[in-house]
Amino acid sequence: MPRRALRREPGGLFGDLRDETRQEIWGVVLVSATVLAYLALATPAVGDFGEVVKRVLSAAFGRAAWIVPALGGVAGLVLIFQRGRLLSGSRGVGWALAVVLALGWLHRFGSGIPEGYEFRYVTYGLGGGLTGAAVTWTLREMFGPVGRDVVMGALSLIALLVATDTSLLQFLRGLTEVTAASAGWIWRGAARLVGALDDGRPRRAVPRAAGRT
Repeated sequence: MPRRALRREPGGLFGDLRDETRQEIWGVVLVSATVLAYLALATPAVGDFGEVVKRVLSAAFGRAAWIVPALGGVAGLVLIFQRGRLLSGSRGVGWALAVVLALGWLHRFGSGIPEGYEFRYVTYGLGGGLTGAAVTWTLREMFGPVGRDVVMGALSLIALLVATDTSLLQFLRGLTEVTAASAGWIWRGAARLVGALDDGRPRRAVPRAAGRT
């Protein structure tokens, strides 16, 4: 029986390589970029380049400057371990939209910036940075303050449904199960902690009634 040829799709960067090889290459690129980003944020080890990266990340993502690079690293690991389908096509768009909207929510509630001043403090690393400011300002200009929150909520839900490729009922059922499991785990942990503290507490001697031996 003839061996099946490995699939190749010519065209584009690395187009003459196998799909698996291309995924691994892009995965290594993303993981390496994540490492460089954290080196730039935490140390002066990468010189002037690191200072530029630090300022760009802070301005673009605000308080999430330490989180967004990690998402790139996770995406890289997904590609390296041949799970690229989790990020391909519409699902990749869904994850990207979810991240952008999360930055919008962070700018909306985590910056303390008043309405109409979304862009004024982005260089200080507040809220969701320039990305979050662009989301909140654009939607506020189009739909007003209340309409902005409604649209952001709807888009966030749509982004999660597209990213996970699941129905709304399945998503809500899964969310309920995860919430219930987390609550049960917290409850059991708290009960064990209270029990351990109670066992370690010295007991008081119970006085005996008069006349008893």
